[in-house]
Amino acid sequence: MTPSLPLISSKLICCLEQVPWLKASVGVRSQVLVELVDLYRTVADLAELTPHVQASVQGVSLVPLLRDPANPPRSLIKPAFSQIARCACGTYTCHTPPRDRECNVLNQSTYDGASTSSGCNPFPGPENQSSPATSCSGCTAHYRNGSTEIMPVVCGWSGTECGANACAQEPENAFDFMGYTMRTPAGFRFTAWVPWDKPRNATDWTKPMQYELFNLTTDDGRDMDFPGFSVNLANRVENAGLVKELKALLHENVLEWP
Repeated sequence: MTPSLPLISSKLICCLEQVPWLKASVGVRSQVLVELVDLYRTVADLAELTPHVQASVQGVSLVPLLRDPANPPRSLIKPAFSQIARCACGTYTCHTPPRDRECNVLNQSTYDGASTSSGCNPFPGPENQSSPATSCSGCTAHYRNGSTEIMPVVCGWSGTECGANACAQEPENAFDFMGYTMRTPAGFRFTAWVPWDKPRNATDWTKPMQYELFNLTTDDGRDMDFPGFSVNLANRVENAGLVKELKALLHENVLEWP
């Protein structure tokens, strides 16, 4: 079968529709955002079974896009959404592993406050530097840039971390946050980490939350390591209005979910 119309999803899940009898979309690449919930209605539409699909089934059919990819209907110019819970969240301190005088790592990095004592990712260690260290003491190393000695290496970090394998096997009353992500047709990927109210087993949008904002306007879906995913723009002052606008749109849509 001839692959037809590669599509971009909200989470960079590879989505390749194979519908060779719809010639207009064979080999054509689309920037329309799709969701996995769209696949059921799309397959039902291709099989001419749409009248038998219950009204409560989420998603929209992508068949109009497959028939005419150059002119997608307005109903398909929409954000795409995903969500994931986070558990076992708390304040952790990651200690850079101690080193000998030659800056060789003596043992693993360690966590404070975690069920396991090793495996965190301290940054950056002497092995990450482009110049050899001039001296080492514990986890601190000094470097020279030409004749100038520069900063000691940052030794670990402290901050909020979440574990429990993204809550894959955890009950709802173990959740700490629910992460809602929205990718917009304008090219932004916005995530709100909403605190979880454990007694109610529901999100609490009235409490302070954390945000992620990535500019993906030049992302065509081909590069899984697209650099736009590396810079969180949510806390920049100039983006405060955009964050407020995207949060309102995200919340409005989440409230409509069953």
